[in-house]
Amino acid sequence: TGGGRGITASIAQALAKRFGGGHFILTGRSAFDEAKALTIDLGAEKVRIKKEMKERGERVTPMAVAKALKGFEAQLDIAKTVSGLKHFGATVDYLSFDVCSAESTEQALATLERSVDVCVHGAGLEDSHLLMDKDPAILDLVMRTKLFGATHLLDALGEQLKAFVGF
Repeated sequence: TGGGRGITASIAQALAKRFGGGHFILTGRSAFDEAKALTIDLGAEKVRIKKEMKERGERVTPMAVAKALKGFEAQLDIAKTVSGLKHFGATVDYLSFDVCSAESTEQALATLERSVDVCVHGAGLEDSHLLMDKDPAILDLVMRTKLFGATHLLDALGEQLKAFVGF
């Protein structure tokens, strides 16, 4: 989970490189369309976003533009991960679902045609603060994704799993 980006993407690529391929099922909340992702031009999107913000009378700030670009950057990151895995001989599927929802997790994983041997659960919200400095509401969201997500994955995948790794 969270395998399209971040630490789990790095782990997937390291496994594909080490073992010469394999089959990877990347998951995340972000929907992903590989063909569309390959056509994204961040520079052009940045220009378009700035223009649209000005037309709406919004203040164009670097932070506002960066926030508007996040979805495009996520698509490019996932596409890079998929491409890297394929480069090492892997086959790749991508499923979009919310691991915090038992129903969403069960429905998505029920569509798989192959069994899952190993699950690397790295989905989560990044909030880089010392524990004592974390906002309780944000901490709740971070922990909910990790703990409820793990529970939902284990319930949905059942006995087929040979290993479960969580971050």
